[in-house]
Amino acid sequence: GDGTKIRGSRFYTILCDEFPHIPPDIFNMVIRPMAATVAEPMENVRRLRQQKKLLELGLITQDEIDESQAANQIIITSSGYFQFNHMFKLYCTYREQQRNGNDKYAVFRVPYQLLPEGFLSEDNIKAAKEEMSSLQFRMEYEAAFIPDTDAFYKASLLDSCTTASFSPQVVGMPGKSYVLGIDPARSE
Repeated sequence: GDGTKIRGSRFYTILCDEFPHIPPDIFNMVIRPMAATVAEPMENVRRLRQQKKLLELGLITQDEIDESQAANQIIITSSGYFQFNHMFKLYCTYREQQRNGNDKYAVFRVPYQLLPEGFLSEDNIKAAKEEMSSLQFRMEYEAAFIPDTDAFYKASLLDSCTTASFSPQVVGMPGKSYVLGIDPARSE
């Protein structure tokens, strides 16, 4: 939806599954702020005040300040998707943070080939290879981020022409022209 039903909630662990389909505005303006408040916030405020006071009095050193607290987490999961989606941008940002040694980030891409033998049904994988387009299979089973489609109308172009909220007008204004476009090959 538009996020209004969950706005203002507070959570310490948030799981966002099928992340490419969560509009970026909903994620940034509704979901991400839900994880901003730490668990037991007033206890944390008192602890930090006490430590600063002890530091000012010279009773502890900077090294003795306890900065540990249970970190809030936002866990983002999905099959692979297109590179022009906001998930790929976050994936690249978080992967770079992880590569630079920031242990607050962990990024994993797990194609089906890396799963232990017997974890997935071989018959299902074989059927998927035969019945799905190669792009769909690569995204769903190989955790691939696809640059774009090779269709006449590229997926990136169609995506750039859509809006998060759309409702067709049933009645138009006199003297205006209206066009409704329908993509009959949506799954391709």
